[in-house]
Amino acid sequence: MKDTGQPVPVYRRGSGYRTHPGLAGHGVPGRGLFLPSALAAPLFSLFAFSQVRDRHPSVRRAMVVSPGHRTRGPPIRADDHFDRLARVCLRTFAVTPVFAQKDGGERTLRPKTNSGDISTLPRHRAKTGCIRVKADISLPSIAARLKMSARPITPIPNRMLTGSEDFDGLTQVQESLPATWYVDSHWYQRELEKIFCRNWLYLCHASTVSAPRSFRRFTIGDQGIFLVRDDDGELRGFYNTCRHRGSVLCVEPQGTFSNRLVLCPYHQWAYSLDGRLVKTSSHAEAMDFDKADYALLPVMVREWRGGVFASLSDTPPDMSEGFGRGSDRTENWPMEELVVGHTWNRVLQCNWKVFWENFNECLHCPNIHPELCDLVPIFGRRISYFRDHAYWQEFEDRTDPRYVGGLRPGARTWSKSGNPSPGRFNGLSEEEIQRGQSYFVSLPSVFVAAHADYVRTVRILPLGPEKTEISVEWLFLPEALEQDNFDMADITDFAKMVMEQDAEVSEINQQGLHSRPFEQGVLMPEEHHVKAFQDWVREQMKE
Repeated sequence: MKDTGQPVPVYRRGSGYRTHPGLAGHGVPGRGLFLPSALAAPLFSLFAFSQVRDRHPSVRRAMVVSPGHRTRGPPIRADDHFDRLARVCLRTFAVTPVFAQKDGGERTLRPKTNSGDISTLPRHRAKTGCIRVKADISLPSIAARLKMSARPITPIPNRMLTGSEDFDGLTQVQESLPATWYVDSHWYQRELEKIFCRNWLYLCHASTVSAPRSFRRFTIGDQGIFLVRDDDGELRGFYNTCRHRGSVLCVEPQGTFSNRLVLCPYHQWAYSLDGRLVKTSSHAEAMDFDKADYALLPVMVREWRGGVFASLSDTPPDMSEGFGRGSDRTENWPMEELVVGHTWNRVLQCNWKVFWENFNECLHCPNIHPELCDLVPIFGRRISYFRDHAYWQEFEDRTDPRYVGGLRPGARTWSKSGNPSPGRFNGLSEEEIQRGQSYFVSLPSVFVAAHADYVRTVRILPLGPEKTEISVEWLFLPEALEQDNFDMADITDFAKMVMEQDAEVSEINQQGLHSRPFEQGVLMPEEHHVKAFQDWVREQMKE
């Protein structure tokens, strides 16, 4: 398309302008944004797409604005109009105006500043071209998303259950856990004792502590422990406490004991890798001092399907009792053969139960995880499985992923692009591949997300009544990591984005629990997995 360099009247003032109520408050406090009538409807479609249809940042949309609208009044140049448009769109929705050329190409019109001012819009002839508004909608934070979601939209009428529905959800009102269970320090100490000091807890994948004399340390509540692999290949666990006067032994988070000894950094007491006290640093020892009485305090450790679990109890439950949803379906994933390709840690300012509850429901998915809903369309309907919907039979004839589950067409794994890594697993069933993700849960410490080409473990451990650490491992086949075309960031960045979104909204949830009149919430029909989790907590906390 030829650029003549001359200002061309595109829109005119007068009857061609109107206020669209759906744009009230965007850039013009207290009143609507005045737009040409020819532009108001298509532009509002852009905003409606971003608000009503869940604002999918990964989906690019373009709308064509005809330059031929003419009414009475003085002319307004295209660049005048789009300068005003940019102040609204660029600041809030990351909307990029581009100039569409006749040959099908286009020039992106870049703003001069972050405020969205544009001075480079092309002059063009009204009959030979058009201006597109290309939107790559990506809101900067959960807070911004929630602010957007707060604007009123027409709600979909709710249907009342009759009690005869055949679905997996709840049919009766269920009260959630008391708010004090999420904020009270005394209750938190009880949970440490009854839940985290009693059950098996996931620590890490065994490949991260596989070499002889390698070690890793961990914190469970206020208890420090460490793992060490001895020269015979046996994995052992101990409290991270010297038997002399209680000093921490392992200061570094991980490493290798160079001289086959665990050496106290304070007074240099030395222990063998099996926990026996070998020597003290004193010039002499008392007549009745017996080194055998001062071995390291052991922690029970088990390896299961490549994962390392520990229990602070002397009589822990059977390990099989610690695995809940999905744990009977792990056999097709080569868990023991995998190695850690990437790790990520995040400390959340929320109670550990808040994060677990967020994991167990998808009512929040459309407004918190638009990118994830684009990849797994059924999440956009605020459910995780088709039978979570009370009236799933009405959609039985549907075959697209929005109704039956699975990944969007063309996607083959959880990644930014939807493309898998080079090391796809061979032993999976067709159903497991089509499903896109399978979850395995071991309360209270880990859920495992298994995909067609990698596995992700998410460890959840409390650091305080309102502080939780999540630690994430991405597990791959060793040969996959060696491939030249392996793109780690394509996989890890997507999950980090989703978990950051979960972290932010969990922290928002935690803040609201401090409200003095708020005693406990209520669970909705889709939150049956939340109820199962809360029932498990109640059972664990019984005297």
